[in-house]
Amino acid sequence: MNIRAHPDLALIPSLWSTCCDLGSVLEAVDSFLGGAHCLVVPLRERWRRGERCLCWLTVEDVARFFLSSIGLFSPTASRSVSDLGVVRPATLTVAAGDTALSALPLLRAAMASHTAVAVVPSLFPRRRLVGEISPSALCSCGASAAAAIAALPAGDLLGFIGWGGAPPEAALHAVRSRLRRRSLLGMLDLLYGVDPSSSSSSSASSSSSSSSDDDDDERRSCVASPCSRRGKRGSFSGARAAGRRAAEAAIVCRRGSSLVAVMVQATAHRSTHVWVVEEQEGEERELVGVVGLLDVLRVLRHHLQQPPPI
Repeated sequence: MNIRAHPDLALIPSLWSTCCDLGSVLEAVDSFLGGAHCLVVPLRERWRRGERCLCWLTVEDVARFFLSSIGLFSPTASRSVSDLGVVRPATLTVAAGDTALSALPLLRAAMASHTAVAVVPSLFPRRRLVGEISPSALCSCGASAAAAIAALPAGDLLGFIGWGGAPPEAALHAVRSRLRRRSLLGMLDLLYGVDPSSSSSSSASSSSSSSSDDDDDERRSCVASPCSRRGKRGSFSGARAAGRRAAEAAIVCRRGSSLVAVMVQATAHRSTHVWVVEEQEGEERELVGVVGLLDVLRVLRHHLQQPPPI
């Protein structure tokens, strides 16, 4: 592999990116397989003209490029994900009734593996997929996501992030109510758009709200929560329709799905992973594992290394 660091790319933040001058797509694949989260690459022709244009390259971009030439990967692409051994155990799971804070270590691992955290009603004995908490979805929520993580169970967080960057007032009321009860005034400032280090006026006024207001907030929370049942370990109430919507947001396939079908699903929904489930008639889908685009690239990379058929 021959990846050359470009001197003018030193100013690019490198926490989750690698700045390099790539010679081929395979070098990009090797970089991702080596741990790079994304690549910042100079566009050579424009760079020579002094335009200094950069390209932000992700695992999804490379997978989409390979999908456009999927005929080159026959017959590997038509084999099932189970036969190819790319179905990984879904170890990054959290129970819907557990606190969303308990999912933070799992989210860090999900970022590194280009996947997400699966939300299930309970971890034992059978795990039925309710939805997912992905790093990209949390980013779309802005600062309010931090407050929601501190206040809500994982199941309720599904409903909150489902609204993206514009949660309804009912959802915000539910978060404020729980933050007041836990005296997390700095988090309240985040919801009110106030700098916690410079002002506490919003949190002070919020903390003076009566308990009846908190009860009203709890009743309003039913509007935005993702699940219809109330569990023993926490409230993950709400409209059943909202629960179905949260579950459908997670992209799923079967063990027998072909590699190309999984690639089409992932790229069509701009996802870096597809959950593998088993679903029988009249039963909810049981979580089996996950297929990440990173594993797909590894299989395709191996295919290209094989000698051509005689």
